[in-house]
Amino acid sequence: MLFAGLPLATLATIFAVAGVMVVAFYILKLRRRTVAIPFSPLWQRILKDKDATSLFSKLKRLLSLLLQLALLALLVLAIGDPRAAATLVKGRNLVVLVEVQLDVDAKKVQSWPLYQAAARARFKCDACVLVVAIEERVAAWASTPVALGPGGSVFRAVVLGPATVPHLDADATPELALLAALAHGAHEPDTMVLAVASIAQLEEKRAGAYFDLLRYHLGEALERALEAIMATSEHKYLSDFARKYYDDGVSKGEAKGKAEGKAEGEAVRARAALLTVVTARDISLDDDQRARIGACADVATLDTWLARAARATSASEIFAD
Repeated sequence: MLFAGLPLATLATIFAVAGVMVVAFYILKLRRRTVAIPFSPLWQRILKDKDATSLFSKLKRLLSLLLQLALLALLVLAIGDPRAAATLVKGRNLVVLVEVQLDVDAKKVQSWPLYQAAARARFKCDACVLVVAIEERVAAWASTPVALGPGGSVFRAVVLGPATVPHLDADATPELALLAALAHGAHEPDTMVLAVASIAQLEEKRAGAYFDLLRYHLGEALERALEAIMATSEHKYLSDFARKYYDDGVSKGEAKGKAEGKAEGEAVRARAALLTVVTARDISLDDDQRARIGACADVATLDTWLARAARATSASEIFAD
């Protein structure tokens, strides 16, 4: 017999404290008040009745106290939730710590054993770290065992990568469809189409969040899937849904392209102004310094170098950190 709720030591403490309180209240209840009885024959009769029933009264009071303590014990056991050991093994608790890993991170893998140990100590049950990776190389890295020290102890994360993510069927949930699309959608157009059809059934806010995630990781594959749905879908709601997010993606791409083009244009002008000032002041630049200016796309940094070049007498003063 094992306790699935509170541990035995805690239950014993609760029972001891509550039992003392029950006994104390019971004793206080038995305290008699002093009552003056002026008629002595009546008093004598009461004493005789008391002597005759004294043993029964004591037993009655003792049984009442024992009954209260028994009820208290049953209540404490109910809090402890006693179960057979075999039942607990079949239905044991498991804490799953989910880590979404987009790239290899040597420092992060050293923290996973700590996460698992902390969860096991906190919840007093089994725990594991589940790493979700959408790239096979990241999944292979996350599957590598981590040595914990002398004695051969190792930590191994449970990894869900492209090789272990199941392929879609028509009954897949939107969440499973999203995961399958991230894992296989880049090379499997049918998977992406099925994922879009599944996600289209969700409410707009949630569907939009899922599409933003797909667009971020699989922009071109998602656009091809939306185009295929618009061209072949027999269901108008699905075709309209695809067109909406396709047009939204196009507009976002155009806006992003305009913003990037504007920023690049400002950077080109800033680089030209810097080189003009450097040439006018007859400051010599080596190949590395010219390459550094040519590769810099940050307008604020270029403006800082330009301000320095107006006062500098050498290239080192311009690039001083």
